[in-house]
Amino acid sequence: MIVECGACGTKYRFDETLLRPEGVRVRCSRCGFTWTLYPEEREIAVKPGRRLRTTLLIILLCLLALFGVLNREKVLWLAREALQRFPLVKEEVRLLGLVGYRMSIAGGEVFVIEGKVQNLSERTLKEVRLEARLLDPEGRVRARAEGVSGKYLPYDKIREMDLEVLKAFLESSPADASLLPGQQVPFTILFLSPPKGVRKFQVEVVSRG
Repeated sequence: MIVECGACGTKYRFDETLLRPEGVRVRCSRCGFTWTLYPEEREIAVKPGRRLRTTLLIILLCLLALFGVLNREKVLWLAREALQRFPLVKEEVRLLGLVGYRMSIAGGEVFVIEGKVQNLSERTLKEVRLEARLLDPEGRVRARAEGVSGKYLPYDKIREMDLEVLKAFLESSPADASLLPGQQVPFTILFLSPPKGVRKFQVEVVSRG
């Protein structure tokens, strides 16, 4: 690097490797003037391409955050689906043979979800509690209902009942909700007077003991 004496203007070539952050005292051999020489501050230039990528990344993160706020239910559903497909821990229970259908009975309509719960663990489970959701064509949750292992009504029985009898069924508890290791137990979840336009349903395990 080239340095210049502040007193007489004489210029010298100086080895930059001798510089230290706290500065180095130097002396002009011509006039005897001394001063402290500091390392030059170099501005690190940001390449336009990198700046553009950073800006696009910030915009993308903002859009993802906005999507999450506006579509909270859908984001939660996607997260639940991902956890079900790629569980972080060993799965203890499994849902089998899920079937959902709408049917007319005396006094109104019901939406019925049937299936089985299988105990995959090596211990006896006292019960498995479930939550079912009805979705409209856009994937929005329109109704929720709860179920439990062992609480089951076959199709033929439901067809013979009216809404009042089914309400009593919903308020009752199963005679035995427990599952032995490897055992499969049926369940039925009912939506009384379900909303119009629902076509899809979801069922997930909310607790097991």
